[in-house]
Amino acid sequence: MSRSRRSRLSRAVRLTLGLMNKENLATKLARGTSLSQSQAADELDRVVHGILKKLRSGKTVTLPGLGRLKPGPCGYLTFEPARRAGRK
Repeated sequence: MSRSRRSRLSRAVRLTLGLMNKENLATKLARGTSLSQSQAADELDRVVHGILKKLRSGKTVTLPGLGRLKPGPCGYLTFEPARRAGRK
């Protein structure tokens, strides 16, 4: 995979998580678990790395309660929001 495609994938994931940064997410995760903030940050790194690895290999990633990220043409991602109960 080309470097520019990887860059576009990384940028798309950052935009998806754009409301919170890594530090905020790690703090929130640490407060809700028995992890330290640095351990929570490491867990976030592992999760994001796993998501990116799947997307780069052309696989769809399901984010429970949010939707699915699918690799599209030219390195772009397609996001399909999860259906909410009672909606058609």
